[in-house]
Amino acid sequence: MRASIKLNLRRFAPEFRECGDGAEALETFIDFRPDWVLMDLAMPRTDGIAATRAIVAADPQAKVCIVTNYDDDELRAASRQAGARAFFVKDDLTELRRFIESQT
Repeated sequence: MRASIKLNLRRFAPEFRECGDGAEALETFIDFRPDWVLMDLAMPRTDGIAATRAIVAADPQAKVCIVTNYDDDELRAASRQAGARAFFVKDDLTELRRFIESQT
């Protein structure tokens, strides 16, 4: 899935950092300060909602998009409350690409 996302977005993002869990995502965000963070929800140690909340607390201007397998209204609401700017289901990466393209 990560390779597919990178392939779909390489035009907008020539450089990627990958993390295995939410705690690592926060550390990487602080060190790298990316233009965008694509966050999964289901991760070990720190889930995507908690990691999104921590990243946005560290930088309120952080642009976090949730990219997940779970199409659930409660998860969408929790993602927004955590500070995510958008929510995408992995089975349609076209929507994600269009969103990133419209924001650049």
